[in-house]
Amino acid sequence: MHFFDHRQLVSAPGGFTGICTAGAGVRIFGGHSLSHSLNVASLAIDHSRTVSSLHAVFLSPGNASEPVLFSAEPLKRGRALDTVRVGAVQDERQILESLVTFHDGEESIEFQAVAPETIPAEALSDDPLHRHSGSDARSPFHCRTVPSDPREPQVRTWIRLREAAGDAPSLLHQAALTYALDFLITKAAHNPIDEEGVRHLGASLDHAMWFHRRFRVDEWLLVEATSNTFAGSRSLSHASVYDHAGRLVSSASQEALLRRTI
Repeated sequence: MHFFDHRQLVSAPGGFTGICTAGAGVRIFGGHSLSHSLNVASLAIDHSRTVSSLHAVFLSPGNASEPVLFSAEPLKRGRALDTVRVGAVQDERQILESLVTFHDGEESIEFQAVAPETIPAEALSDDPLHRHSGSDARSPFHCRTVPSDPREPQVRTWIRLREAAGDAPSLLHQAALTYALDFLITKAAHNPIDEEGVRHLGASLDHAMWFHRRFRVDEWLLVEATSNTFAGSRSLSHASVYDHAGRLVSSASQEALLRRTI
C-alpha cells in the first residue's frame, strides 16, 4: 500500500485515524498531516472531484508515535465547487484545521509564468539525508538541489517520488506533493539567516496550496522556493512547482516560525 494512499487511513468513530511520520524528534511532520487531510476531505465527497486548493493552520504539535483522528465536514456541495473542512485531533487536542476545495477544471484559455532555466535533474545527484532521531521526512523522495548562492532567499529543488505510483489517481500525486512542499518551501528563508554554528528551528504556522494542472509526482518536478520576508522570527515563503515540460502545476505559500538555536 502506498505511503500517500487514502487506504493508509482507518475508519473510526467520528472520522478516520492515521499515523503521521516524524519530523524532528517525535514531533509529527506537518506535511504528512496535510497529506492525510486531503485524503479525508476527498473521502467525505466520495472522491467525486479533484482537489483545487488547500488552506491549513497548524494549531499544536503532535506526537508521531500516536494516531491522529481526522474528521471531515462538507461545507459546500455546489455545481462547480465543493469545500470540506477537516480537523485533526490527538489526545483531545486539535493540532490542525484545514479547508479543502474541489473543482474538476473547465475548458478555458491558459497562461502561466515561464519556468526558470536551470540545471536538469538528470545532471545532479541526490542530496544527502540528514536524519533526525532515526527518521527523515524526505526519505520517500529523490531530492536534488540546484547549486546557487547559499545566502540568497531562493532554492530550486528537483523532486521525484522514489516509489512508482502506477495508475494511482491524481489525489495520490496531490497528497504526495503537499507532503513534500512542507519540507521544501521554508528552505529559502533559512539561507539568509542560518550561519555556521547557528541554526533556526522551524515550525510551520499555516500553509496554502493551489493545484493548477495535473501532474505525476513519480516524475521529476522542479520546486522553486523563495522567501520575501523574515521579521519577528516569522518567515513567509512561496513556491512554484513545474513539471519536466515546464508546465506550472502547483503554487504554495507558507508562514513559519524560525527560532534561533545553537
